[in-house]
Amino acid sequence: MAVSVICLAGTTESFTSRPSASPSSASRLWETVPRSFRVPQDIATKVLSEDPLVYIIPNLLSPEECQSYQDHVLALQETGRTMTQSNPPQVSLEASKLWPLPFLSLGAGIPPLIRLWQESESSAPTLDQALAVMMPPIVIALCASVILAYGVILPLIQKLSATRSRTSQAMALNKDLPDEDMQFCRDLVQRVSHYTGHPWHAWEAPVVTRYDPGAIFARHGDASPTLGTEWSDQGGQRVVTCICYLNTLVEGGGETSFDQLGIDVPPQQGDALVFFPADPNTLRADPRTTHESLPPQQEKWIVQMFGRIGPRVPPPLGLPDSFASLL
Repeated sequence: MAVSVICLAGTTESFTSRPSASPSSASRLWETVPRSFRVPQDIATKVLSEDPLVYIIPNLLSPEECQSYQDHVLALQETGRTMTQSNPPQVSLEASKLWPLPFLSLGAGIPPLIRLWQESESSAPTLDQALAVMMPPIVIALCASVILAYGVILPLIQKLSATRSRTSQAMALNKDLPDEDMQFCRDLVQRVSHYTGHPWHAWEAPVVTRYDPGAIFARHGDASPTLGTEWSDQGGQRVVTCICYLNTLVEGGGETSFDQLGIDVPPQQGDALVFFPADPNTLRADPRTTHESLPPQQEKWIVQMFGRIGPRVPPPLGLPDSFASLL
């Protein structure tokens, strides 16, 4: 299964750093992306669902750490870096779901077959004659359906998704400068990697996201419905997501809502919500993990990470190679 983590910031336990990794050891780690995930045994968790697995790690970040992420982004904005409109959910058509098209296209061959039958006064048409008049319109109908689906309907849905599905602002912490991003996000990356068992080099860089009151992120899945084939040069299928809530919303709203599971997770500072959006062996997206961010009544902050099947998520989408020296 794939994993998703959502952090809401509170107190944090002490965390022992791992020994520093040399470039050669980092290269060897790139071959150890796990093919399964489980609930961590060395920290208290709250399991919300066993199948698919969804759980919370309380207090992954301290209140001070959560506030520091907000302050860090605000400080970076003063230096010229800006928060940009968050990417909308990935919209695509899964080819396997288009299986009715060939059968529906068969209907295009019925009118010419009826005409042929009516014109055959003396005897019924042969099979070859029937196929000769039926196949051209069937092929044309099938091709037209595919072109319509991928050339017209999909672009329209993508455009609609881009304008209506997400209204938040985000900034990626992916600069290869120890004093700017790498040193700052080291502890978060290390903890998430440790508790999920997913190595740092197979994660996308952390992204801090701010939702204004009423902002949304419409229902979506974190994994690709096409097995991540369109992400082959970006680390492949997403199998782990980490979202850390950086503030508690005392005025309500802002829940992460799993529509298929009937689970709503309210932002609670410091906690980490973990779930698995795709199977790491088959790479198939798990539709049961579709979710959305409900509109908050006040400003909402999160920091999120997405783990991929790897073995490496290349920078700048992923963390730079120099990150290994900080561990």
